[in-house]
Amino acid sequence: MRLLEYQGKELFNQFGIKTPESILAENVEDARIGAQKLGFPFVLKSQLTVGGRGKAGAIQKCKDSSELETKFSELLVKEVGRIAKGYPLRENG
Repeated sequence: MRLLEYQGKELFNQFGIKTPESILAENVEDARIGAQKLGFPFVLKSQLTVGGRGKAGAIQKCKDSSELETKFSELLVKEVGRIAKGYPLRENG
């Protein structure tokens, strides 16, 4: 079974295993709301069923709201290369 990170966290939470608080952002507005709730620095993580997201640039730390907007947009068009079999990241919303 291959789970995305947020799916694994949901499963852990169902069984009482604590995980860091997070927000699933399907669009930039969700990310803005999440950053307001959780505060900065705020980390954007592309949800892919592969390892190496950090090395591929698919995990980005944002220090403020303007950086969040820029990095979120960049992640949507970023190709993670062979790690994700060349699939670009896409906004679901």
